Amino acid sequence: MKIKYVTIIVDDMDKSIEFYTEVLGFEVDDVFDLPGGKIVLLSNGDETGFELIQNSTFKTGFYSVGLDVEDIHKEMENFRKNNVEIAMEPTRISVGIMARVIDPNGVSIVLIQHGA
Repeated sequence: MKIKYVTIIVDDMDKSIEFYTEVLGFEVDDVFDLPGGKIVLLSNGDETGFELIQNSTFKTGFYSVGLDVEDIHKEMENFRKNNVEIAMEPTRISVGIMARVIDPNGVSIVLIQHGA
């Protein structure tokens, strides 16, 4: 299991992109325009990056940590054994399978098994 991305909900996408690219040296990898929002993926050539989301659904600030996992079903069994709150069961998405759990502090941990 490794950290793949950190998701931050932003209120000003242009200002946020400027900060992460000009100040921190990240590059825009991809942009997704959604109904009522936008997602921008940023990286710096490493395997870990930022996902910036602008919409009216979520409160501005830190949202989640995304983990890349090899066997999402095995990880979910471990979470169940340890009575971890499961916010979303494994669900097929365009890049594989995704699930979401909540840590003891209320932080969302998103697990993605790519290519599954």
